[in-house]
Amino acid sequence: MSHRLILCTAACLAIAGTPASAQKTGIAAEALPAALTDWHNAARDECERDGGTFRDGDYWQSGDFNGDGRPDFLVTRAALGCEGNDIFSGGTRGQIYDVLVSKAAGYSEESFLAHDAKVAERAGRTVVLTPDHDDPNILHHWAWDGSKLAVNGDTDGPR
Repeated sequence: MSHRLILCTAACLAIAGTPASAQKTGIAAEALPAALTDWHNAARDECERDGGTFRDGDYWQSGDFNGDGRPDFLVTRAALGCEGNDIFSGGTRGQIYDVLVSKAAGYSEESFLAHDAKVAERAGRTVVLTPDHDDPNILHHWAWDGSKLAVNGDTDGPR
């Protein structure tokens, strides 16, 4: 009986240290690319360094934006919490979303502001959909332009 308790305790501790997104999808923390865990750890460290209490959340979505067959990630602090510190709150233009794109030598990171962002498939491509600032019923498509994720002019009408 005590042997089972020790195994459960070890497993529970391992899960508790795994980001919520990985727990939800069943992906082991070791399977997450270092760029994603580094991003998460930097957010947590910044929160705690400035006196906040960190709360984990579903902070990432994945897709293959650049078509290289490796996962890319859309991440946001909006899904995380930092009680006692305002670094995670957005302004009137939205939240910061970071895009981690796989490259030959690791991952590159770029950012944009949006009130919401979702990874989706459109016309055989992985894109990010964001609502228009002035008309949230219009969705902008962010797609890979050969060097970065950029609004490509395509939009969806009312959702």
